[in-house]
Order: sequence, then C-alpha cells, then structure tokens
Amino acid sequence: MAHRFISATVVTELTQGIIQTPPSINHAQTYFDQSLVILRQIFKVQKQKMQSQLQTQNDYILEHINELRQDVDKHFQEVEAKMKEQFQHVDKHFQDMDKHFQEIETKMNAGFKRVEVILENKRQARDEANNLTPYNQQKQEALRIIHKLAVFYKMIIYSDEQSKSERTEIDIQENVDVYMKVLLDKWGMD
Repeated sequence: MAHRFISATVVTELTQGIIQTPPSINHAQTYFDQSLVILRQIFKVQKQKMQSQLQTQNDYILEHINELRQDVDKHFQEVEAKMKEQFQHVDKHFQDMDKHFQEIETKMNAGFKRVEVILENKRQARDEANNLTPYNQQKQEALRIIHKLAVFYKMIIYSDEQSKSERTEIDIQENVDVYMKVLLDKWGMD
C-alpha cells in the first residue's frame, strides 16, 4: 500500500495555528525553529496515522490468517474423516475378499481330495487288472458273467414285451431252452 503524506489542508491548518500564535520572546525562537516545530508536529501526526493504519492492517491480516488456519484445520478434519471412512470401506472389502478366497481354497482342497481319491481308485483298478491272481480272475469272470446276464435280461424283458404286443408269446416257464435259443438267434448272440 502506498503511504500518503498528510493532506495539504492539514498542513495549512497546522501552519496557520502556529503562525497565529506569535513566537514567544522568552524562548527566542526564530522562524526556522518554528518551521521545525511545525514539521515535527506534521510528522508526529503522520506517524500516528501510519501506525494506526499499520495496526489496522496487521489486525486484519492476523484475523484473516486465523480464519484461513481454521478453514484449513476444518478441511483437514473433513479429509481425515473421509479417508478414515474410505480405509474402513477398503478394510471391509479386503476382509470380504479374504473370506471369499478362504471359501474358494476350501472348495479347491475338497476337489483336489476327490481327484486324488479318483486317481487312487484308478491306480488300484489298473493294478488289479494287471496283477490278476486266481481270486481276482474269478472275480473278474464273475463280473463279466453278471454283465452279460444283465444285457441278456434286458433283451428278454424287451422281447417278452414285444412278443406280447405281437401276440407271439412264448411261455418262458414251460420251455426255457427253446425261448433262449429263439432269443439268441433273434439277437445274433452265441
């Protein structure tokens, strides 16, 4: 801010007041001394005004700085609250993800165990097929017979139902050998 000197009217009033007062003879003041007194008073008044303006500006600046400081503190508190909320949200999200990954890990472990059991069963079956002992041979032969009988039984049921619908029923209980021979011929089995 540019500092202005006291206005010309103030200087004029001060000088008129001093001029109207005749110089004291006792003090032996000259006109030059009187001018110095006037200038001193002008500078004194100017100094007081400048100090008053400076104090007013300092008070305004300090008040403005305090308001800014309070605004900054308030803003930091708001930012801190938002960051805390965001961190809590992120924390919860990570906890949910961790829980989800634990569930996936549990399911994967169960799946791996099932696969291991299947692979172990497959290995055991391969070992049994490769190492046929007399007991295992009998067991395998019995399984093949059961399988053939199951296939044959399906054919008998189908043929019996078909013969009923075609009115060419053969009584299985009276002549089983004939019936089986007819079925074997019909289905091309030996």
